[in-house]
Amino acid sequence: MSPSTIVQKKFSFAASQYDILTPFHREIGQDLMKTYHQPLTEADTILDLGMGTGWMSHILKKRYPLSLVIGLDFAAGMVATAKKNHVGCPVVQADAHTLPFRQDVFDVIISNLTCQWINDWAGFLADMRGRLTARGSFCFSVFGYQTFQEIFGTLQHCVWRTGQTQKYPLLRLLDQKQLEQKFVNAGYPEVELKTFYYKIPFNDLVSILRWTKNIGANGLCYPLFIGKDHLHLANRVYRRRHRWMDRRVYTTFEIIVGQWQPAKSKG
Repeated sequence: MSPSTIVQKKFSFAASQYDILTPFHREIGQDLMKTYHQPLTEADTILDLGMGTGWMSHILKKRYPLSLVIGLDFAAGMVATAKKNHVGCPVVQADAHTLPFRQDVFDVIISNLTCQWINDWAGFLADMRGRLTARGSFCFSVFGYQTFQEIFGTLQHCVWRTGQTQKYPLLRLLDQKQLEQKFVNAGYPEVELKTFYYKIPFNDLVSILRWTKNIGANGLCYPLFIGKDHLHLANRVYRRRHRWMDRRVYTTFEIIVGQWQPAKSKG
């Protein structure tokens, strides 16, 4: 089974409880829509790329009723949930790498906390450029490299503490410079990026890992087994190192927000 298929299945499984577990995602999405209100106001056609349960598609349609809004997600469970929620606009199941739309159709493609899963950025950006109109904008937010940095550090510390020398096979996300380089490598250097950091409280390390699994986003680890003893040790170390003021713990989320207007890019 390919990595993309595994991620797809995870998010489909998580669809029924996704909205309950992801208020932070909605907060970032609200900020994203506020930040790029101007291009959204002027748009005749809007694509919500990686819509999840369709909550942002629903808001976009209410705020911009004269615009054609389309929601898209690659997970069947998310699409089914969006249809069940009656988001008020068409929803489509498709992969972001192969969009099923004609050229020059969208004035805005907006994507909230989805594109960190993109593998082929050059192909993806070429496809985005083809689908955007001459005045079009791609507005997005993604999780960045420092997301869950405390988890990665704690797990590796526990490996060394138990006398092992290998590293966990953890997949780290792109930071702002690395993401900017993806645009440059694809021939599109003029992208506007900003990075923000948030510290979010949880009960303990186990609850963070459980939450990540329950929302379908535990793709930051390749197939990996963490033994019970090792997990208990990691939980104790994490609580000691990253205690929150009310006896809970925290973890970092790095959010990179950007706007790309292909017409202003060379290539």
